Amino acid sequence: MIGMNIFSNKHIAALLVVICLSWSSCIEEIDLTVPGDLTDSLAIQGRIEKGETSSKVTLSVSNVFDFTSESRNSIAIREAFVVDESGTRLELERTDVTSYERVITDDEMIVDYGRSYKIELTTLDNRSYESQFDRLVPAQVPGSLELEKVNVLVVDNLDNFVEEERIQLNISSDVDPDTEGGLLWEVEQTFKMTDSPTNPRIDMKTCYITEPVNADKVNILEPSQLAVGRVENYPLLTAEVNFKYNQGLYFNVSQYSLSPEAYEYFRQLKILTERTGNMFDDPVGEVVSNFYNVNDPSDRVYGYFFATEGEVIRLKVPVSITGELTDYCPPPVNNPRPDGSCPYGICCDCLAEPESTLIIPEYWEE
Repeated sequence: MIGMNIFSNKHIAALLVVICLSWSSCIEEIDLTVPGDLTDSLAIQGRIEKGETSSKVTLSVSNVFDFTSESRNSIAIREAFVVDESGTRLELERTDVTSYERVITDDEMIVDYGRSYKIELTTLDNRSYESQFDRLVPAQVPGSLELEKVNVLVVDNLDNFVEEERIQLNISSDVDPDTEGGLLWEVEQTFKMTDSPTNPRIDMKTCYITEPVNADKVNILEPSQLAVGRVENYPLLTAEVNFKYNQGLYFNVSQYSLSPEAYEYFRQLKILTERTGNMFDDPVGEVVSNFYNVNDPSDRVYGYFFATEGEVIRLKVPVSITGELTDYCPPPVNNPRPDGSCPYGICCDCLAEPESTLIIPEYWEE
């Protein structure tokens, strides 16, 4: 399986800001001035994913404190390569300001279990970075997905805690306890949406929109810690039912293999994201990266590059879980604003949404 992103750039950037700010004492006055030695620090996220007929490398590079498009332009990299243990180097292609990728065929580079890979890159200001090699371990076949209704505590408009109903997505699967490293789960959702353009000369259309879900939640498992070779009802996410379920919604879950080193990185990231902020929490530490500046060991680098293989399972959310819903489009009042813009963007043009297509996914069933 190729194509699902582990974390979006904005989620990684937010986590890195938390890491950096947490170095200061929690009893001191908060100063959001960016530390001088971090203004040029890079966050690099990448992976190479083995597929059935080809493999794919994806890479993103941004400043740790990256709040403007101008700063993003300033750290665009000059060149980036994926390198295997035999020394084969393949250059990555730029896809936008901070993202790079390459689809690899077997005749270009062998991507297989037990082999190791790394990233080499050079920035426009001639800084050279490399990751350590990461070894590809085989994926395990995921089991089954189930949905259940749960009650969660939320804060209402009066700042009171109240219970509200949500749906929870769980996974159960046989797992080999002798597997080295661990497993990582990532969730996307694909929903169907028929728009209703305000211009009567524009035909309605039906889109299928895919987006990450709870991308800042780290779902991992270390098989060696299981008492038996099976995980039961591991909660991947809880979600509120909204308009995206009206015409049908699939949860797409990818189960990824992780080397021991990559698992440790995501374990540390999970600890950071799940901190409750009380005095009994473990002290905040710096999440270890496998990237380094070749010529300047004091240069802090964040993020990780790893080799993986993924397997995907899907579940369509049934009406028995969501209840009967009404279509979101057209909205009750579908009049354009005075400037001509649409008050309900997705209803005016569902193709304007990221990762939207008119092509019905192969797995989709009505």
